Amino acid sequence: MPRIVRISRLLAGIALLAAVGSGCSTVQQTLCETPAPQANGKAQPDGLDAPVADCDCSKEQKTAEAQAPEKQETAEPHVIAKQAFSFTSKGDELAGVIDRPETITEPLPAVVVLHDSGPMNRRGLFKGALGLELPVEVPVYQEIAENLAQNGYVVMRFDKRTCVDGGPPWCKYPRDYIEDHREKLASTLMADAKAAVTALRKRKDVDPTRVYILGHGQGAELALAVAGDVEPRGLVLLAPSPYPVDEVVLHQTQASRDHLAKRRKAEGNTTMGTLLQQQLDALETTHEKQKKAFEKLRADEEMDGDVLGAPETTWAGLFELHDRAMASVKNSQVPVLALFGEHDLDIPSDSAEKFQTQLGRSRKSEVMLLPDVTRVMVGLGEEQGDTTQVSEDVHQAILHFFGELDKAPTEPES
Repeated sequence: MPRIVRISRLLAGIALLAAVGSGCSTVQQTLCETPAPQANGKAQPDGLDAPVADCDCSKEQKTAEAQAPEKQETAEPHVIAKQAFSFTSKGDELAGVIDRPETITEPLPAVVVLHDSGPMNRRGLFKGALGLELPVEVPVYQEIAENLAQNGYVVMRFDKRTCVDGGPPWCKYPRDYIEDHREKLASTLMADAKAAVTALRKRKDVDPTRVYILGHGQGAELALAVAGDVEPRGLVLLAPSPYPVDEVVLHQTQASRDHLAKRRKAEGNTTMGTLLQQQLDALETTHEKQKKAFEKLRADEEMDGDVLGAPETTWAGLFELHDRAMASVKNSQVPVLALFGEHDLDIPSDSAEKFQTQLGRSRKSEVMLLPDVTRVMVGLGEEQGDTTQVSEDVHQAILHFFGELDKAPTEPES
């Protein structure tokens, strides 16, 4: 079985692995019922923020060797054109933007971006993650999309339906976009993903045989779950969780508690130490409450009212979404690139290894663990450079994966 590739620096460890071979945030982010405003960052807008109506290795025991991709002659990056774009799902209009090369007229390969948990807009603004705070908000999805467009791809990114009024200032959808679908949130998000792929595939500037999905966190689960229906040419999964949402939430609470305990010990018998102890006690209570609630949900026990802020059916749908995603990991023939950051505390530390072991044996796949890279794909440390941008290792890994698939012959659509 192929090992997980660890990349130490740009292009240093990208490998094609033969396959003998989703991260959720907090409960509140997962359910998106009361989205909390995020701090204003310094990331530059793309001008369309408001919603618009607007290798193969047949020997199973052979260890796959890491190969740096051949250095290609670098052409001038394409000038990016941005176009307002919208599509309909479940009777609601979801708005976004298309990034594409400005001067190319022939049909191009295309990518749909699917979001992580929470009230995410088309730019994918992140100020940090569990145990991490960045100096500014980083427009992660915008940076990835623009890099792809500069290299010849048409990219669709849109405002997630959970980006409703009353949340972050950039969220403008009516609240009924989510309130009308609370009990079946997971299936609704799957429908949105399918509708996005279908809409992108119908564009005249898109080659319908070369449509990819890039999913982050919860979006990775959605990408896997709909792959069998929309048949993308390949999937890029950023921080996919091999663990279901209940285990991820418990892990996050435990990780927060462990981090706080270290701070509490360092403070000793001080006023700050006392305050930290109070927070630690509250986290302990929260963890026990979550654990008991999830045990009852898994046992199908009758419960009164909402469970941890959401109907039982919402949780059941999220459990089913994960099961469907993991079934796709094991059985689908769609090629996968899974990227994990070593500085991702939102999911258990063995997630990359666990995900790799679940991959099916009959398709090409790549699992990469990126040192000095966070859950939101921003690099840390001197070698990674600017901590306010998506890591160059991430950009290069995505381009290399898509490039290799684009070279392969395509079967005409029936």
